[in-house]
Amino acid sequence: MQDFSKCESCGIIFHNPDGKHTKCSKCRETGESPVSEQDELRQLKNLLRDMRTRGEYPTVSELSKQTGVAEERIWRYIRNGEIDTASLDDPKVRDYLLRKRVQQAKAAQRHKGEPAQPAEEPAERPSGFHHKINDDKRH
Repeated sequence: MQDFSKCESCGIIFHNPDGKHTKCSKCRETGESPVSEQDELRQLKNLLRDMRTRGEYPTVSELSKQTGVAEERIWRYIRNGEIDTASLDDPKVRDYLLRKRVQQAKAAQRHKGEPAQPAEEPAERPSGFHHKINDDKRH
């Protein structure tokens, strides 16, 4: 008999000595799927990690169906860089990443062509032991 189980709602590992429960105590109390974005993101990451270890790479719509998280929210996590896109096998994600890289390359090239800004004069820095400015006056 296992002492620990993985919650089917939020994906965390919880102590389950009798093996009766499929959800952690927090999810059993609420009786719902994870509500907070942090729990939702954790659930997505855990599912993607588990699928990747099995050699499965879902699309965004498959991921949405399995987790119950709206596709729009998954796309927001992708745009914010919170989900590892290497775990997804979706042509829309590849197209999005390609467009993003092209935009970044164009932006870098634009910045490269701008004239260099003159360097600011460095502020007078304290010198000596414990940064005392009056070191020269002591001698």
